[in-house]
Amino acid sequence: YDLNAVILLSNNITCHFFSLIKLNLDIWYHVGFSVTSSKASLYLNGILLLQKDNECQFNPYILRNISYIGKSLWAADDPTNADIDDLKIYSKSLSEEEIKNDMNK
Repeated sequence: YDLNAVILLSNNITCHFFSLIKLNLDIWYHVGFSVTSSKASLYLNGILLLQKDNECQFNPYILRNISYIGKSLWAADDPTNADIDDLKIYSKSLSEEEIKNDMNK
């Protein structure tokens, strides 16, 4: 499976991450995201994999009242075929060190 992700930052701002990393079945991975007002970061097993500085897309014509984890907003997209465990959402952006520390708890 490819490690690709879309992060919804607010009602109409999204960041798309496309990675060449292939994830193997039956292996546990820690995937982390950290978002500030100017950048979004994707971590795999506590290591910064991709970062976007001011590259998130703003679309004023899309109003999202519902968001999902592991499922697309579009019915034509397949749902995620994965187990999601130990989901945490913080009220602040975590640093790389904080993500590594949290991963090892």
